Amino acid sequence: MIKLTLLPATLLCLSIGIMHNANAEIYTWVDENGKTHFSDRPFPENATKTTVKTITPKSHNSVAVENNKDSQWQKDYQLAQKKKAEKKEQEKLKKQENEDTCKELKRQLAMHNQNGRTYRLDDNGERNYLTSEQIDKEKAQLSKALKKHCR
Repeated sequence: MIKLTLLPATLLCLSIGIMHNANAEIYTWVDENGKTHFSDRPFPENATKTTVKTITPKSHNSVAVENNKDSQWQKDYQLAQKKKAEKKEQEKLKKQENEDTCKELKRQLAMHNQNGRTYRLDDNGERNYLTSEQIDKEKAQLSKALKKHCR
């Protein structure tokens, strides 16, 4: 049991030590023999003639770096969200249009089923009554359209 509680504490200490060293400056120098040395101290203690140089680690673009609103990633994300919203709106309009078509087809079929005499107005505004065969044909067409549009 003691080992299990000791492990997280050890890992915490190691990670703090690593993070501290990650921000440290690095120095390099060449000794009398021409050998290059690296250290965290700016001047070697036992060196007689040296030239010390400071090495600055290169920074890299990390995910942790805060993105501003003008970054390409942010623009791409906003464009994708806009397209998604437009697609959703189009689907909503199409669904509403389909529901309206369905209601109209149901209304027309109910009208044919309830009324014995159905007519159409011609160009002069006169009534032309449909025959039983024409009514049956329209009922079949309306039923077929209902199956197609109103599932």
